[in-house]
Amino acid sequence: MPLEGELYKWSSRLECSLAADEPGTGPSWQYRHIQLISYNGKSRLCCDSPLVHLARTAERVDAKRRLQHVLEKRQLRAADLTSHRERREASKLPLRELDEMTSLGQETQLEVTRAATTVQGTRLLRMQERLEDSYAHAVSPYKTGEVVSDAMVTLETDSTEEHVLDASGAFYRDIEKDTDGSSSLDVPGALQICLAYHGDENLIDEITHVQVQPEIFIDDEQRAYPGYFVQYLVLLEEEEERRPTCIVDARDQSVSVSWDALDSCTDCSVTGTGGNLKTGKIRYGELQRCLDVTRVGDTCYLENKYVRVINNNFTMIEKNDTLDVGYYDCKEIEDEVNGAYSPLLDAFFHGTVVGRMYEDWYGMSPLEHKMVFRVHFGHNYSNAFWNGYECQYGDGYTDWHPLVSVDIIGHEVGHGVTEQNSNLYYYQQWGAINEAFSDMAGETAQAYLGDADWVMGVDIIKNDGPPLRYFENPENDNHSIAHVDNYTDYMDPHLGSGVYNRVFYLLVHEYGLPIKEVFHVFLHANQMYWHHMSTYASGACDVMKAAYDLGQDGTRFRQAFEDVGIEVCDTEEHVLGLRNDEVYYDITVSKDVTPTFRFGFPGEFAESVEVNASSTQGEVLIVISDKTWGSEYEAFEILATGHGSVMYEIPGNSSEHLTIELKTDPKNRLTDVMLVATYKCITDFVVNPEEGLSFYMQYMWEGERLVDFRSRKRAELSGLDDEAEGSCCAHLTSAAERVDAKRHLQHVLESRQLRAADMTPNRESREAPRLPLRELDEMTSVGVESEFEVTKATTSVQGTRLLRMQEKFKGA
Repeated sequence: MPLEGELYKWSSRLECSLAADEPGTGPSWQYRHIQLISYNGKSRLCCDSPLVHLARTAERVDAKRRLQHVLEKRQLRAADLTSHRERREASKLPLRELDEMTSLGQETQLEVTRAATTVQGTRLLRMQERLEDSYAHAVSPYKTGEVVSDAMVTLETDSTEEHVLDASGAFYRDIEKDTDGSSSLDVPGALQICLAYHGDENLIDEITHVQVQPEIFIDDEQRAYPGYFVQYLVLLEEEEERRPTCIVDARDQSVSVSWDALDSCTDCSVTGTGGNLKTGKIRYGELQRCLDVTRVGDTCYLENKYVRVINNNFTMIEKNDTLDVGYYDCKEIEDEVNGAYSPLLDAFFHGTVVGRMYEDWYGMSPLEHKMVFRVHFGHNYSNAFWNGYECQYGDGYTDWHPLVSVDIIGHEVGHGVTEQNSNLYYYQQWGAINEAFSDMAGETAQAYLGDADWVMGVDIIKNDGPPLRYFENPENDNHSIAHVDNYTDYMDPHLGSGVYNRVFYLLVHEYGLPIKEVFHVFLHANQMYWHHMSTYASGACDVMKAAYDLGQDGTRFRQAFEDVGIEVCDTEEHVLGLRNDEVYYDITVSKDVTPTFRFGFPGEFAESVEVNASSTQGEVLIVISDKTWGSEYEAFEILATGHGSVMYEIPGNSSEHLTIELKTDPKNRLTDVMLVATYKCITDFVVNPEEGLSFYMQYMWEGERLVDFRSRKRAELSGLDDEAEGSCCAHLTSAAERVDAKRHLQHVLESRQLRAADMTPNRESREAPRLPLRELDEMTSVGVESEFEVTKATTSVQGTRLLRMQEKFKGA
């Protein structure tokens, strides 16, 4: 049995001998990477260089873990995201040095696409990885700077956006080594491939809203490849509408994956009448149902700053310049159909409600452009959908009234929100989260207007039929699921949405959290954390981060996810740790928003902690406890409370960190809170070099240098300065650090985009550039006062040299 590397060589040679006469046959085709090389007459490359494409170079990098590695390499720690005081007091990582964290190389970059502020006053930067022009031009002659699909990172910085505090998401390194631009596939060609795949080549006149986006994708073998995201809408009078979506592989011009992305519902002087036979007549222009139309004389147009409603006159035409915005005489409109008194007015009013909700509650517009609704879409058309730019609403038929209730309007707009933010693919668990978010958006719009009923679409169902979906018990429709254990691959996203829908219901209805704040958390996750292929589990982890960012009760969110079988990740490191005696600004506190922080101190050597918080807008209540944010409800103790300033005397058996929460009077909403926490050390602490051993610390004095024998660490020994006496804080941070040489070498090689070059059976690693011995300082990072001295040398039987080295401290 040949080794893995030899098997690759054997397969490649066999492919070269077969491809010329029998393409697509032979043993080599059992390996996908071999198939890609030999496809379409490219076996000449294989014969010239049989191993040229077998290496897997693209590497998926977890942003948070990479940040931690960089901080370690710089002899820092995760400065603000840990309960360890010595780590919080380490130097911060400047945002301008982001290149060091990513090590992306010259051909790729991270581009900021969105920014937000947390209630703790920190900034969130949403970043998209792109391949630079020098390589992107080979993918497509029409557009450069291709995005790397599903490569999105969220950085948390301080309020000035100068220092990185945390990182989430993932990016890819070495992609430029895979994307050599050997394909000549262009935009029209990619579209034609997708059309042929779905059998739509002859429907060119029926196809609208075509989107062909060149991107860089990562295949199952972790190789980057150029391709196209292709999507279009098919509308035929005699068929169900479709929105085919393809990822086209530009290497072999095949379709890697495909799905239907149509997110449909199948699975006050101005007056007017709306509603339907089920809801009864709704009189607009009275009480809270004012129609905010654009009035010109005695003509009222169904358009305002939020929404534009087009009367599609029972056609499927989608061109903006063909049909006019709906209008009437400002008294009564005549478009009664299928048991509804005016679908145009209902859609206009409910669209305005949705726009105002996003503006009033979340300070944003739902879409990047004004919402556009096409009402009376088609004839006897029982559907509503988002087509990538507009929302289309049919008039129903035998089972449904026109689909213009507020929850359905909010639902379809929600799909637009998702597409323009996380762009969750409408497929697998990703599509289930996409669909659930829209259900939440519809229910929240209903709550903004009045009260949520926790069922979807009940107001448009005829003959007392069942609603489209249930929030409390999604299984009530005999199709949807409410627990992850019941999920199966390729499940309809509408049915898989029940998992997150139940989470939403539990948070609001069972746990009593305001629906406004709960939806805000999911909206924030959609904007800042979710990505194309977020799963139930990873999406829940992102929701937990969003809950913390917005000052919500993490424990309740954890419990809700566990109810549906999702075990969320540990979010403790996402909690912001305060630096000693540093002022934090622009913190938000309200009845429903409770920002939480961690604060560490030197354990038994600290005497007290003082916390001060102030605002020009009202009093701030400070609560100090030993609880853990987002953990299961467990016994915890409130250690101290007070308005404005709190002093906590630390007992001898205390842990080394506290939790600080900020609250205020229910009538207040504070947005300018300043916070500072400081610890005070025991006043009689003295480090006496002559005595050899401190009473408080197991430190030994050696040659006027301090060595911590408890931790047995080894780097950059710190001297005791003149201010040490009387201050327990001066040397409680552990500077000396024991470093495993092999592991550190691997970290350095990783940071240099190398692998453990000569100690691996993987060909791509063996052929990576080696680490020059002259660059040993980079590997060790021992500092200017230490060095390694060769004490012995020998030669192995393999012909390599072994150097025995002793670390020596030179002194200042």
